[in-house]
Parts: sequence; structure tokens; C-alpha cells
Amino acid sequence: MSMDDQGISLARAELKKLPMMWALEESDIAVTRLGGLTNLVFRVDHGGEQYVLRIPGKGTEEYIDRKNEAQAAREAARAGVSPAVLHFDPASGVMVTRLVDNAVTMSPEKFKSIAGSPERAGIVFRKLHMSGAKFDFRFELFAMIDGYLKVLSAKDIELPEGYRDVLREAETVRAALN
Repeated sequence: MSMDDQGISLARAELKKLPMMWALEESDIAVTRLGGLTNLVFRVDHGGEQYVLRIPGKGTEEYIDRKNEAQAAREAARAGVSPAVLHFDPASGVMVTRLVDNAVTMSPEKFKSIAGSPERAGIVFRKLHMSGAKFDFRFELFAMIDGYLKVLSAKDIELPEGYRDVLREAETVRAALN
């Protein structure tokens, strides 16, 4: 069985657990892998409806607070900058949302090459910040980086070449924000 087939099988197994999907015939559901770096992300088609199933990658629970993630996803949806959250399991992190038609997962390359990306990102962030959304946590970029580095220090991995240099250069930004 290929990795893609294993992923599809895992997605189908997760779908069977969902209260919203329990009555559906498996043969009536089309599942397609979309991608994701740390998560397994799938498009789920059923009867003209399209969803996204996100299954967290192994080990992500070490640095992602699922309760905060669920609340942030719901607040972003309420603010109109993210799709509706149809299911979120805070224990596993499995999430189902509506599919956003023609959505593109952004990468640094796509952010640079797709015309208008920075402007659209700014508009979305402004809309979120002006929405009155309430979050139970505070996004602190450098504290998160420090936390990620602490998690990584316990692993047998090598950071990319030049990573420490970038961190040193970012210290001026950290100082300015403080």
C-alpha cells in the first residue's frame, strides 16, 4: 500500500468516527489528499458538499495547544476570514471545515509569485483584528520560536544551515517589539 493509499485509509477511518459522517455510505465519499507539512489534509466530497479533513501530524501535540487552536479556528470563522468549523476534537486535533473553493496553501514562493498576496493577507489580518474576536491566548512569535527550539533540542535533528544566524539577526526585531 502506497503512502497516499495509507493516508486515504487513515482519513476514511477518521471520517467514520465523526458524528456528522456516521450515517454516510463510505462508497459515497470521495477523499483526496491535499498536502500539508505537519498535518495530513484531505478534501472530502459527498453529495455536492465539500469539506476539508485535517489530521494532525505525529508529535504536533508537543507544541500545539489544541484548545487554543479550536478557539482560534472558530473565532477566525466567526470573523469571516476562515471557513466554518464543523467538527473539532480537542483531544486528537482532528478538524473538519468547509472547503474554500480555489484556495491555495501559501508558501514563501507562492506568497511572492501570486499577484496581490501581501495586500490580501493584510486585508484579512485587518478584518480579523477589527472583528472583535477574542482569544484565550496571546500570540507571541518569539516565545513560540523559543518553545519550538526547546522541543527540537530534545530531538535528534539538525536545524537547517544558517538557522542560528537568522535567529541572531531577528534579535533586533525581538528587542524592538519588547
